[in-house]
Amino acid sequence: MLLIIINWLYVLLLSIGIGASVLRVFCPKGENPRLAYAVICGLSLIAFGANLFSLFFQIGLLYNLLVAMLALWGFWQLPSGYGQALWRRAKAQHWIEYVFFGFIVLVVLLKSASPTEILDEGGYFLQYIKWIENYSVVPGLANLQGRFGFNSSWHILSAVFSFSWLSGSKFYELNGFLLLVLGGYFIFGTTKELRSGRKVSAFLKILVCIFLFRNFITSSASDLSNIYLSFFALVLALEKIEEKSKSVKQFDDKLITLFLTVLLVSTIKISSVLNVLLLVPFIVPFRAKILLSLLAASIIYVIPWLLRFYFMTGYLVFPVYQLDFFEPDWKLPNAAVVVAYKGVSSFAKNDQLPTEQVAKMNVKEWFPLWLGKLPGEQKLFFFSTLFGFLLSLLFVLSKKYEWRLKFLLFFLMGCIIYWFFHYPAFRFAWGWILAFNLLVWTLFAFDYLKLNRKYALWAVMLLLGLGTIRNVAKTVIETRNDFSSIVVKQAPFPAHNAEKVEINNFSSQLANPCWDAPLPCVLPWYNRNIEQRTASVEEGFRPGAINNNGLLSE
Repeated sequence: MLLIIINWLYVLLLSIGIGASVLRVFCPKGENPRLAYAVICGLSLIAFGANLFSLFFQIGLLYNLLVAMLALWGFWQLPSGYGQALWRRAKAQHWIEYVFFGFIVLVVLLKSASPTEILDEGGYFLQYIKWIENYSVVPGLANLQGRFGFNSSWHILSAVFSFSWLSGSKFYELNGFLLLVLGGYFIFGTTKELRSGRKVSAFLKILVCIFLFRNFITSSASDLSNIYLSFFALVLALEKIEEKSKSVKQFDDKLITLFLTVLLVSTIKISSVLNVLLLVPFIVPFRAKILLSLLAASIIYVIPWLLRFYFMTGYLVFPVYQLDFFEPDWKLPNAAVVVAYKGVSSFAKNDQLPTEQVAKMNVKEWFPLWLGKLPGEQKLFFFSTLFGFLLSLLFVLSKKYEWRLKFLLFFLMGCIIYWFFHYPAFRFAWGWILAFNLLVWTLFAFDYLKLNRKYALWAVMLLLGLGTIRNVAKTVIETRNDFSSIVVKQAPFPAHNAEKVEINNFSSQLANPCWDAPLPCVLPWYNRNIEQRTASVEEGFRPGAINNNGLLSE
């Protein structure tokens, strides 16, 4: 755990240096960038740079040196009193907030250092990150394993901060770092907001800290970042709405943070591109020049990410087979991309039946099976969301709410409806589902049940307390046997037990799962009809040519 803390401090300094130096340009006069804003913006910009850098070089020491130099320059540009301002803000927080945050730190540290609970860590994430650490983007890499084509920027960031260029342990604990940064933002200052007035965003921020998704902390899975960054973007939008004339029409640091957060989460999971719509209520008042500037910045941001799709899969976006514009020799067969596209949806609806069978089912056929296998907590949120849709009609028809808040409700409902019919696995949409439920039920409690503010404060703190006790107790029980071995460093990866296999014109490791096995490594169900493009692995892979005898042609 001690080494993880050092790694997180490194990530913190680099992201603050880059993020704060950009945000200071947009801060209202006399104000400094919030710590969480600076970190998230820094991570977003580092991810953009890494996507671009990876087109030409491996992500390792060289990119870290470049980022470190930019961060040092960024710190040099900050006002001399920036550190003191952060310290004053830290001292002004309520002691109870430090207690709750301390428990979150305990949970996150223990889970980050403990063995992974996500099977895909060994079969997919670690191997994909390892390719990023060792090579520039590899043409046709997704031929080796289709999931490599999903191209999540969260894995790019994991490669940046893994310290793979040092000997010894590698660090893939970025999920824990993100949870601490956003957990601190959600908790600190919130009790003051709850006591001083009815800010709906304050209730959302404090209540989301009950849901830590502890299993995702143990891996480099992109699900947790997708959940929390989507929720963070929604909170930023709600805060701007609550500030009304003061902030809602300002091109300020909060809007820039929202903008960069939306871009980052869109490149983490392609389904989260819907979050771009959150910007609409706040960019409408701006002149065409500013709108065109934002559009140009968005295009520049995603171009390196799209190029990685092209090089790894031959498609503009994988697995969106409809965007079929290119014909490189490494291009994945269209049939394989269609299967991957349908597989995401089918697996989310039913992970027990064959993909093709689920793909042919209508809603009446797959819904009962889907609902029946949901855990109790997810069923509760599903029915709560249904009731929330009905309650939303009260808010939409009411004249007391401004159009931006109604837009936010429509946005969340639209995202949830799209999620339900296309890929209804809760891990894909927890950010939207939590935000919608907390927003709707908070509005209902205040505006229709007329809940007293004092009682609401005590109720929220009680829920947070009970949720924190539950999270801490479960974490301590789950990690008690590993504690003595993870005080200094994290748990090692399991043994990979790989064996060497010959695949047409190249050699590979074969394991199930691969974990940290040497590259390349394939899983037992790998595609036998692939070949290396040249004698060098770095030149990539392509579908093999099959002759009339069913053998690979020369």
